[in-house]
Amino acid sequence: MGKAWDFSGFRAEQEAGIPAGYKGGYERMVTGTDHIAINVISMEESILFYEKLLGQKKEEAIDMGDHVLQYFQLNGIFRLELIWYRYDTETAELPVNAKGIYRHLALSVENLEEFSLFLTHSGVTVKKTLEYCETLGFYNMLILDPNGIEIELVERIDRLGGNRNVEKTV
Repeated sequence: MGKAWDFSGFRAEQEAGIPAGYKGGYERMVTGTDHIAINVISMEESILFYEKLLGQKKEEAIDMGDHVLQYFQLNGIFRLELIWYRYDTETAELPVNAKGIYRHLALSVENLEEFSLFLTHSGVTVKKTLEYCETLGFYNMLILDPNGIEIELVERIDRLGGNRNVEKTV
């Protein structure tokens, strides 16, 4: 059952006067995505996976005492935060169709056909092989990182004539 949100206070503030240039709605206060965090089983394996296999730019590591943060730049403005706890914790194993969970991280890829061969050859676990999704208009595949996190790799095609020689399925 969803929570009943009360926005009446926001309307009152708007009626009382909003700073000039404000376009309305508090959704404007959110300006973008900063990072996504993954609790890792092995920091070493995760760094190899994201840096060497996926080619992401490794940034700073920060020691927080009981855990370590390792950042990666994903696209110039969005970061991946890997978190490794120094003490043992449970490893979550939830079905992909469980409700209320983070499902997957989707990364844009150029030449997914060639990249999928590289990943397969490198021993990456492939959950769903490369295929074309007509409904969504892109090629995709699903892989697992060393922590069991599902990653969708997506290659969007030029709708004005981009055509690839990959098996098309729906």
